[in-house]
Amino acid sequence: MSETMRQDGPSLVVVGYDGSSASRNALAYAAGMARRGKSDLVVVEVNADWTRGSLGVKFGLPGNSSSARTRSADFACDLEGLLPGRWWIEHCHGDPAVEMKRLCDELRCDAIVIGRSRRHLRDPLGSVGRWLIRHAVQPVIVVP
Repeated sequence: MSETMRQDGPSLVVVGYDGSSASRNALAYAAGMARRGKSDLVVVEVNADWTRGSLGVKFGLPGNSSSARTRSADFACDLEGLLPGRWWIEHCHGDPAVEMKRLCDELRCDAIVIGRSRRHLRDPLGSVGRWLIRHAVQPVIVVP
């Protein structure tokens, strides 16, 4: 195969992670996708708490830096074993959908992976998934 041929598949995968079981499933899927495709992986943790006050602490959002580090430590060893040196974490503040799209556009990623909404009976894609599907230029994969 010629060295000038482009890689078949994504070279950069972005996954949203909030510590929920759906986001853990999305992270596992994205990590496997990145491993098989020899891609880089960006794990995005978005703090949706605009005030960065008691709500962030109560729900363990990344606004509380110690809870973000704890959540990140949960998967860091596994990812380093699976994708040595080919992954990193980005922390953002604001609306999760808007921040993920902004970061994906900035990084020029090839795919976005998110977990299915916890309210899957009422809205299986969730507001973040639905918004990303409408506005992102990259493929959006919603993992159950």
